[in-house]
Amino acid sequence: MADYSLRCSGSQDIGAEEIHFSALSFDGALNLAKKHLNGRQAVLLEDGRPICSMQMVSETGAWLIGRPPLDNGS
Repeated sequence: MADYSLRCSGSQDIGAEEIHFSALSFDGALNLAKKHLNGRQAVLLEDGRPICSMQMVSETGAWLIGRPPLDNGS
């Protein structure tokens, strides 16, 4: 099981935050991230290493996945 973190951008309703959780796989991490992002952008880290930027872009559950930022996700 890997340790994951989501570094989430802020929105009008929710400020920027970092969420920590464990998951068995990247797919499992995406499923858990879906519950927290609510359309916000985030950087997903696995065991402290940034692995991608992400945003849920539709109500059907489509992800927009990109490269992690060059500044280590901060």
